[in-house]
Amino acid sequence: MDDTSSIGGLTMDDGSMFTSATLPHDILPQLPGYRANRQTQNRKKCALKYAEEMAYVEDEKLGSTRQLLESSSATSLVLGAGKPLYSMGSPKKQGKNGARPVVLSFKAYFKEAVHESPLENHRIRKVEIFYYMEDNSIQIVERKQENSGVPQGNFMGRHQVPKDADTFFGLADLVIGSTISLYGRTYHIIDANPSTLSYLDKLAEDDATINTSGDRTEFPTDKFEVDRAAKMSRETGKDPSVKHNIRKNPNTIFAEAALGNTVDNKGREGFLKYDRKVLRFTCFWDDRESLYGDMQQFKLHYFLTDDTVECLQVYDQNSGRDPYPLLVKRRKMPKDLKDEGSGDLHWSDIQIGGPIQVYARTLIVYSVDDSTRSFYEEQGVPLAPSLTPPVEKQPVFERNTPPYTGFGTEADSLTSCVGSLVQTAPKKVLGEDRTLRYMGRLDSDVAEDIGREFVLQYFLVDSTLAIREPFRRNSGIVGGNFFRRGQDPVRTNDGVYLEAKDFYIGSKIGVAGFVFVITDSDDATLKYMERKETVFPYSSYALVMNSWGSTMQGALDDDSIYKACAEAGEDGGYLTMDGLKSLLTMYNCTFVDQELITVVRKLGTQIEIDTFVAQLKSPDMI
Repeated sequence: MDDTSSIGGLTMDDGSMFTSATLPHDILPQLPGYRANRQTQNRKKCALKYAEEMAYVEDEKLGSTRQLLESSSATSLVLGAGKPLYSMGSPKKQGKNGARPVVLSFKAYFKEAVHESPLENHRIRKVEIFYYMEDNSIQIVERKQENSGVPQGNFMGRHQVPKDADTFFGLADLVIGSTISLYGRTYHIIDANPSTLSYLDKLAEDDATINTSGDRTEFPTDKFEVDRAAKMSRETGKDPSVKHNIRKNPNTIFAEAALGNTVDNKGREGFLKYDRKVLRFTCFWDDRESLYGDMQQFKLHYFLTDDTVECLQVYDQNSGRDPYPLLVKRRKMPKDLKDEGSGDLHWSDIQIGGPIQVYARTLIVYSVDDSTRSFYEEQGVPLAPSLTPPVEKQPVFERNTPPYTGFGTEADSLTSCVGSLVQTAPKKVLGEDRTLRYMGRLDSDVAEDIGREFVLQYFLVDSTLAIREPFRRNSGIVGGNFFRRGQDPVRTNDGVYLEAKDFYIGSKIGVAGFVFVITDSDDATLKYMERKETVFPYSSYALVMNSWGSTMQGALDDDSIYKACAEAGEDGGYLTMDGLKSLLTMYNCTFVDQELITVVRKLGTQIEIDTFVAQLKSPDMI
């Protein structure tokens, strides 16, 4: 290392110090203590440009863009300072004396379709088209509208818009009163600002391609703009020509009267005479001739204070209508909407049985209250008697239960047929806690079924049935449960529920595809059946004797019944079970075995003929 260097400066050969103060700042490094007070711009300019799909390095000393376009060889030139490309058919125009570049402004609009909207089918979009004369570029800016719902502002950025493969849109294409299509959208040019119009007039003197003969028009309006203006006028009150029918505050009226404003007291005489007096009328509206129409009830209130009317609707129970009873708010009611000169409704126009036109409804008055009737009598106009409104016949709906499907229990299936979507567990209605027992056999011609006996048990508590077959030795048939007791009532082979009245000696019960004939019963069951004569008519002694007596009435009148009983009876002068059957068959009496058992249980197994005949002749004495 040379020893001539030192920290803080350079040592000369003569021993003097050469410090930074003696050096220019532009050759010193940018280090602390040697930094210049003013920073210089060291940014590098982007010199890479593209022309005719070729990349070139731009240099101000070597040519320009126009030279590159007019040159026959692009490789011999390097792009100069960046200049915009111009259309060959639209020469560059500048202001005179280096004036500021000219910008022309045109007013235009285009229509935008609105789909799936019941309020409008198209909308007018208002724009301004700016044409820059310095480079023939076009910019489109859309006017901003309050609450338009669409983004607005710079609609198309400034650039040269290509007209075809070789040319661009120029000033000659912007004609007032014509249309211009930019990127598939058609713009209607309707006007321009005053400076643009005067500038076009000057250019038209020297350039025949400039057309200034178009008709200037105003922007068209769409439904959205009209409705929006009406809404803003209604909400803000900016338009004084529109009446908003806003009732003034009483304090405002008092303050205006205190300042000298004349108060109109017209129509206030009713306040002093009829204060808090209201006439009430009951009306109906018959709309049954219309599709889905019905009969509706209304109450009409007439306020005598200011001759105003309000109408309230009276809803029936489960009518299915929304609970908004106020049909017409208190106001003056016109007599006829089509005739403005007919005036408003007055109390003298309302009569019982007469129609009242409440806008689109024709109400018929059929009744009034006592105070209203008294008011009419005081005025010398008595009302007619009250009428009876027509009554609408309510339909009667019958619920038909579908047949049992066989899946699950029938009670569970019926819970979905009661009209509620929320299913609940079925509730059983329990009957009397008693069991009826009967002996039966199969009504079958199959040899294996002959002689088989069964015990039928009918449970009154839930109307269920159980059938068991007693065990018999060496019968070849396994006894036990033949028909197990279930949870639901039992249906017969015909699909009808079994009831207690179906069980009596001699009846046939069809269950599960088999037919059982009841042949006997125990004593407890017979006694129960005799007590329940209304349920078991064949166990009623009086009903049985009355039925037989009416059939043998002729034999009872001529006393031939004694001879018939003697022939059918035994030698001892009494009737047995077989003799009683022979006697009934002789007179063609229909009977069942239960009736015979009922009579034998009453009169004994050996029935005396005199007692039997006396009972037949006098059934009322039984």
